[in-house]
Amino acid sequence: MLNLDSSPKWDAPVGWVPTDTSKSKEGFGHAPFATPPGAECPEGRWKHTSVTLDDDHILIFGGLADKNKRFDDVWIFEVSTGTWRNVKHAGTPPCPRAHHSATMVGTKMYVWGGYGGYKQRRAFYNDLYVLETAPYVLPEETDDGTAPSSEYEEGDLVWTKINAGGPMPEPRSNHTCSLIAVPASSDNKMLCVMGGRDHLKFFDDVHFFDLNTMEWTNVEMRPSLPSGLAHHMALSIASVPDYKLFVFGGQQGGDSRSDWKYVKNVNCLDCGSMQWMSSDESGSSFVEGEFPEVREDMAYCYHRKSGRVLIHGGWSQKFLDDTLYLDVSSIVGPPYAVYGLEPFEGPMTGHTEVRILGEDFSNGNIKVTFTDGKNTENVSGKYHSPTLLTCKSPDWLKYAAGEVNLRVNISGEGLTVNIVKEHILKSTLYTAFT
Repeated sequence: MLNLDSSPKWDAPVGWVPTDTSKSKEGFGHAPFATPPGAECPEGRWKHTSVTLDDDHILIFGGLADKNKRFDDVWIFEVSTGTWRNVKHAGTPPCPRAHHSATMVGTKMYVWGGYGGYKQRRAFYNDLYVLETAPYVLPEETDDGTAPSSEYEEGDLVWTKINAGGPMPEPRSNHTCSLIAVPASSDNKMLCVMGGRDHLKFFDDVHFFDLNTMEWTNVEMRPSLPSGLAHHMALSIASVPDYKLFVFGGQQGGDSRSDWKYVKNVNCLDCGSMQWMSSDESGSSFVEGEFPEVREDMAYCYHRKSGRVLIHGGWSQKFLDDTLYLDVSSIVGPPYAVYGLEPFEGPMTGHTEVRILGEDFSNGNIKVTFTDGKNTENVSGKYHSPTLLTCKSPDWLKYAAGEVNLRVNISGEGLTVNIVKEHILKSTLYTAFT
């Protein structure tokens, strides 16, 4: 059960900040890059994909230019120097395309779907390719001094086409593809393809590709989108115990073209229960604050430390240049969880040991908060293992006996947020939050 006492909230625009002034109080700033004169750079394009390789490198693939020219090139941008590099790649690459998805899993970039083709041929795709972004290393010489033959050269980035089994999604473009794990702490990693469109319809389906078996798989209680949707945002965020997948905006389809419209709804998929929390600006909503303008094709990213989804720009019969954020910390929570407490009861005089059971605890500055909604006491906690913390319960004599909630904050990562279990006690009742 989620603690929605503090709901996700839209906040005022962060705003672009000139590079010669201090950053915004949230720590976000804008720094334009100018390619050095004479340096190579990719042709202008849109509907390409961009992924981060590390803190200093961004990789782009594909895209669309004037006169319907589509690309299958790979470029890497080095942030520290502001320079581009056209990357030599080998193997079996995708055909030129745009409107596709690209998802990083470790050092591998998975490209799925899109719209494109060679010369005048145009088609929607449902094929899957993977690019190994770690440069290829030639095999070492054998004991007899001979070098094994290789079809690749040193430093190549190598493409592979995945011949996936299972119930494959229909060809489409303008979908999203997100990395999740079920549960979040497991190695059961999957790609989640959501929505999109072809030349006839908008899709509301959700599909899962198992990265262990390399097959499209049916997940129990597989969800559908609340409506056919394309050009939207889908951002998966690791949360304990289950990933949360946030969907915002996009273009919503209907039976006829007159039914198509831009939207600004926010939906959140719990990847454990496979249940949606849905929200819109005019009805029942789990999101607070003033909703932004409707839009599609916006840029977005997640800032883990603040628990905020940053969104910039987009299209809504005009180009948008605003920047805003959605605070989702109350749903995502920190990278650890509380599952239960021992003992089940505690005296109002306090000073008794409480064992806090959970997952992914770390050794740091541990603060434990006890609250009944009106009164709050904070105590220090002690780390024992990734699944066990302890603390001394606070003196509660100056307050009334009853229900008390417990939350944990480790090294400022944030308070746990989900109600896990209730314990009915003689004098005090503890409730654990993850």
